[in-house]
Amino acid sequence: MKRFALLSLSLILLHAVMREVSASEIAGGIPTLVRTLESDERGVGTPSPNAIYSNIGSSQFTGFIAAQGVTVSGNTNCYADDLTFSDALHPLQPGASITGMSWSAFNGNTAATSARMKVRIWMPDGPGGGPGTYVTGVAFPVMSIPTGVSIYSATIAPGLFLVPTGLKWWVGLQFDNTGAGGTTNAQLANLGQGLFGSAGTGLPEVGFSDPQIYFKGVGGNASGVNNPTGSLTTFGFPNGPTANFGWEFVPEPASIGLVVAGLIGAALRRSMGRRRRA
Repeated sequence: MKRFALLSLSLILLHAVMREVSASEIAGGIPTLVRTLESDERGVGTPSPNAIYSNIGSSQFTGFIAAQGVTVSGNTNCYADDLTFSDALHPLQPGASITGMSWSAFNGNTAATSARMKVRIWMPDGPGGGPGTYVTGVAFPVMSIPTGVSIYSATIAPGLFLVPTGLKWWVGLQFDNTGAGGTTNAQLANLGQGLFGSAGTGLPEVGFSDPQIYFKGVGGNASGVNNPTGSLTTFGFPNGPTANFGWEFVPEPASIGLVVAGLIGAALRRSMGRRRRA
């Protein structure tokens, strides 16, 4: 029975330690091992409080996908998922800061493999509703990725990730071996992401993602690239695995508090206005 690692970034990504390495990429921190998961276990438990998208909680782990190829300058293919944020639990305003992010990574090699993980985010305005305008990205330093599927999390400094208009992003992950010593292209090609989804529907626990569609980007380093080279594809759900990867996003608590306070204030003003007219 395979074992899957659950990890968490212990280094909070504040402006003091997170630096912009280019106009389209932010430098991140280093993960530490928390515990391991068995292959038949569900995810990390209940979704994080205030999550606006979550597919790594009690959703069933359903499989994994490897990068299946290394392209330009030691970069793997970039697999991306369509994520629609939910404002069902908490009112959302476009432009509010997202300060919590979790994701999954798969290592199909026979031993832990050193590589950099790089998160890429696009607006859904590309061909066919796929990845279009590049939003931002995070490049984490070289780390040893355990075999199997791992869950990572990071705290993002306010103002770097903002809730998009329309509440939808395409979010992808790719790997490279920059600074990774002896990691070969063949080993990089065995890195990828875990697939998660609720039993029967293949859907995330919070938010929405089409269980039949994901994007396979094949154009090398996707940092700063609009309309990345690749195609929308499927695993054939429900006959195959869900096409939803493990992601979670949580807004800044202060952003939620301000929106709620604003709604309460507006309600009080309306109530006072009705009393004056009466």
